[in-house]
Amino acid sequence: MEGRDIGTVVAPDAPLKLFLEAHPQERVERRAQERDAHAGAVAEDLVARDALDARTNPLEPAPDAAPIDTTDLDADQVLARALELARERGLAP
Repeated sequence: MEGRDIGTVVAPDAPLKLFLEAHPQERVERRAQERDAHAGAVAEDLVARDALDARTNPLEPAPDAAPIDTTDLDADQVLARALELARERGLAP
């Protein structure tokens, strides 16, 4: 499950919470590729959305969330790190 308030409101007692983050330029490149769009336009939209979010509903990880910087990771590597964290907490074999 993912979302802004999942770890703090919806499931505050979850045994493992992950906070995925990436460098802004990496986020732009990923979104541009997803949408088959020009990175410049995507960057403008992303900056505007991040600024609006910062004013209206700031993205704050739950205090006990485990951060994963995905900047230099592909999807399989992110999954491997998440599973590693789950295993460390005895939540996965």
